[in-house]
Amino acid sequence: ESQPLFARAAAVANFAQADLALLQQGHAMRQQQKLAEAAAVFESLPKKFAKSVFVAESRVAAGKCRFGVKEYAKAQQVLAPVAADPKAVEGAEASAWLGRALVKLKKPADAVVVYDKAIAAHAKSPRLPELVHFRNEALYALPAKRVESAAGFLAFSGKYPDHELAASALYMSALSHLQIEKPALSLSSAEKFLGNAKLAKHELRPEVFYVGGQACLLGEKPDWAKGETLFRGLIAGFPKHEHVPAATVRIGYCLYRAEKFEPAVAHLTAGIPRLTDVSLKAEAGLLLGRSHQAAKRSPQAIAAFRAALAAAPKWERADELLYVLGAALKDDGKLTEASAELTKLQRQFAKSVFRDRTLYELGDIARLQKKPDPAVALFRQVVTGFPKSDVAPLAQFGMGAALYEKADFKAAAASLKQLVDKYPKHVIVAQGRRLQGSCLRELKDFAAAAVVLQAYLATKPAPSAELAADARFELALCQVGLKQHKPAITTFNAVLQAQPKFAQKDNLLYELAFAYQSTDQLPQALAAYRRLVAEVPTSPLVAESWFRIGQAVEKSGDQKLLPEAEKAYTEGLKTVKKPAVRESLLYQLGWVQYRQERYPEAVAQLGILLKEFPKGDQRGEALLLCGECQYLAKNWKEAVVHFEQVVGDPKATERARALYRAGTCHLNLQSWPLAQQRFETLVKDFAKYPQLPAARYGLGLALQKQNQLDRAVPVFEQVTKETNTEAAAKARFMIGEIAFSRKQYKVAYENFLVAAFKYPYEEWQAKGYLEAGRCFKELKDNDKAREMLGTVIKKFPKRSEAKSAAQVLATLPKPK
Repeated sequence: ESQPLFARAAAVANFAQADLALLQQGHAMRQQQKLAEAAAVFESLPKKFAKSVFVAESRVAAGKCRFGVKEYAKAQQVLAPVAADPKAVEGAEASAWLGRALVKLKKPADAVVVYDKAIAAHAKSPRLPELVHFRNEALYALPAKRVESAAGFLAFSGKYPDHELAASALYMSALSHLQIEKPALSLSSAEKFLGNAKLAKHELRPEVFYVGGQACLLGEKPDWAKGETLFRGLIAGFPKHEHVPAATVRIGYCLYRAEKFEPAVAHLTAGIPRLTDVSLKAEAGLLLGRSHQAAKRSPQAIAAFRAALAAAPKWERADELLYVLGAALKDDGKLTEASAELTKLQRQFAKSVFRDRTLYELGDIARLQKKPDPAVALFRQVVTGFPKSDVAPLAQFGMGAALYEKADFKAAAASLKQLVDKYPKHVIVAQGRRLQGSCLRELKDFAAAAVVLQAYLATKPAPSAELAADARFELALCQVGLKQHKPAITTFNAVLQAQPKFAQKDNLLYELAFAYQSTDQLPQALAAYRRLVAEVPTSPLVAESWFRIGQAVEKSGDQKLLPEAEKAYTEGLKTVKKPAVRESLLYQLGWVQYRQERYPEAVAQLGILLKEFPKGDQRGEALLLCGECQYLAKNWKEAVVHFEQVVGDPKATERARALYRAGTCHLNLQSWPLAQQRFETLVKDFAKYPQLPAARYGLGLALQKQNQLDRAVPVFEQVTKETNTEAAAKARFMIGEIAFSRKQYKVAYENFLVAAFKYPYEEWQAKGYLEAGRCFKELKDNDKAREMLGTVIKKFPKRSEAKSAAQVLATLPKPK
């Protein structure tokens, strides 16, 4: 109502207080929020009343109105003269508003200059705190001066705690300290604000809750619980504030980081439907998925990540969502899907900060898929493209592991050495050394492997008991490789003592037994094998251990222990799964039965072997042993079938013996041509065969039986030149037989007597004297005949030849 009255008064000509009326008209309009009109009125006063005492006041009022309608350039124009006038009482206020206008005009540096001049000029002004505060705001607008502004706001709040701008200063201190990454000072300012009862209803209170909560999330020691409390304070006190959606997400973040995964899941699951901002919805989904993933619920994590991507496919952190989705799919065993999502990340976000991790995960997936070459290539991209990445050491290790799994032990060892050399302090180095030791052992560089494994065992912090035991086991294997069997025995036993339930206990006991055998400690070796079969009954090495037990018992040389060896082989056959071991067990069982002269049982076992392994490595040995069993049982027909199968294999290692036995069987079966063939082949192809003279005798006999006497005689003669064994005695006798058949009695008795005199074999001595007697009878030399026949009767009275000699002697005329 006053505004029209002031307007009429100001319009009265020569009215002494017209300038005051005009000023009051402006104030009245300003109170009605008619800021533009008020500004025009204020600005008209200096023009109409240039010498009025209200000129400065009107200019300041005009500037404030122009500021209020965001006409900052006009505000600057009208305020500048007052701020520059050292005599103006309103100079401090004008400077305060001029600086604010300059800040709005993005001229904060100019504002700082204005404030510096004003502070110097108005050091005792009641408006000094305003100038100081607004100067801090101008500094805040200068990124390079943000640290100075933060300190200024904090100092202001301490120096002017009761000033109306103290609350704003505390808020700005909290905000600016947060932005310059000094969360402790930020939180301190926020807590001072929130702890001041006078500010309980201040308009900045929700902002302070939010900034304080954010400060709790930063620094070396984030306070998740306090952050959650502050964000919840914002939501509870100001449920419609613009920061409530973000605070909702931050509460989920605090719970997740505090590892309160179940509360985080509950909070985010309830909060996500209320979020309208797609970026916040995506962030909440990311946190929900991470919480599920941390709680080992990969399917739920995958669903959350997919929902977040669907909500904001172009979110600035979509690459992170793709990364965690791929990782969750990998954890869930869905390697193909995981690879697809991670590959999508690589294609769509070439500059993603997750590129190094993505390459690493793709490499690890390829490794899990047993694709070592792609895995190595991907790991190499990480190592060469991102050498300072925190996953570079992991990729270097992964490359070595993939090469190891590819059995490229040399390249793997080199890669793992690079890991140790390039990243000596990384936690993965210990595992790298461990695997490097395995590579070197595979390369049979046992000495180097032992050094690396010992370095691994000396790692600080020490490996777990299980991992240390595993490394010591490998160290013992290296000692075995170096033929350091006694140290190996000590190491093996140390592992067993430290880890009675060692994961590779069966392998350890097996190797321990081998080490004992290598040091001629047979009882200890047997004890180790027996521990294996007793303590690890499901091990695939049980059957082989029974095999070793049987062999060890056999090698003792004690015939009485053969049943124990047989039992071991029988037990081994009950659990054997490896074909090669089963074949060996069947053979050894047949062999030990053969040694006990239980030929039918041996033949039965060997028959099983031949049926199950018709092309097995021990087929030839089994056939030969079957033949031997039948041979010793004088089952010539059955024996020769087995021997002939060995003979038919030109690569058989025991072919010479098979030829010899086959020829002998054919002799006994009177299959003279076949016997001849076998012995001829043996003599021709195996000139160094130990029983060559006996084979040559068989050949001569086969020829003799076919009446090929001219061929037989030189063969027999060759036998007598090669040996003085029984074969020579028999050959000499047969030469006599041939001569006798040709009625060459003198030649005959000479050979018979050589057989009798030269060779110490009773059978051929008896036969030689007997047949020599017959020769002398034919030559009518009855005295010599009686002498020869009498020698048989006298020297060999219990042999059948003595009876034959008596019969021939009876046919001779009585001596005169």
